[in-house]
Amino acid sequence: MVSIASNYRYLLLRFPAHENIQTYELKCIKDIYEIVCNNRGVSMKSFNDWWKTVPEDLRNKTRKGDEGNKPLLNQVNYVLLHLHLAGKHDAKPSHNELKDWLHSGQVDVLRMSAK
Repeated sequence: MVSIASNYRYLLLRFPAHENIQTYELKCIKDIYEIVCNNRGVSMKSFNDWWKTVPEDLRNKTRKGDEGNKPLLNQVNYVLLHLHLAGKHDAKPSHNELKDWLHSGQVDVLRMSAK
């Protein structure tokens, strides 16, 4: 397998002149992360895929009245706690899936309302 450092150097050599270097570096890091995950056969579920596996009563209790908005981290934590207490550890998402949901914007950490 090609090393991560050589992938990073390769992507930086292809740096387009019209882009900001920090933005391009973030894209490179994201691309490398995807390359590494794909090479290891890691498949991550999206939030919606995982949400469909959560028991319906828990889904309804957690998001009641807030279905029109993106889910909040507190709502996800509430579900994770209840799954943990019920001993359904295999129904919980992996650390990498949680991180992906937060970084990709599938789940909001904080909701800011206009004043």
